[in-house]
Amino acid sequence: MFPLLLETVTKILDPSTIRWIGFSHFEADACGALNNWLEAAPSAEAVCTFVGALVSVNDFATRSDLFHQVGDVEPSTESDLLTREQGNRTARQRGSTRERTGTRAVVTDQ
Repeated sequence: MFPLLLETVTKILDPSTIRWIGFSHFEADACGALNNWLEAAPSAEAVCTFVGALVSVNDFATRSDLFHQVGDVEPSTESDLLTREQGNRTARQRGSTRERTGTRAVVTDQ
């Protein structure tokens, strides 16, 4: 099915100009051709949620430059994200609240 779809898309635009590849959910019917698209569009990046990246997409995709977060993108490693979330979780358990400011989580005591 992918070769036919790629041929049709190629009639409309050059696949190498595709910048984002999005899908509704992680199942074969929705993103089974993700790696085919990443190959056909080498500058493209998959768009997914934080949870989607952690539990499915990063393991499935042939390229590792796929993580995106809501809001302005900041340089992050998986370690940075997990450490930050662990700190936020600890603060919530202590009764603190978490406020979002841009892409940074700000923890304030109640």
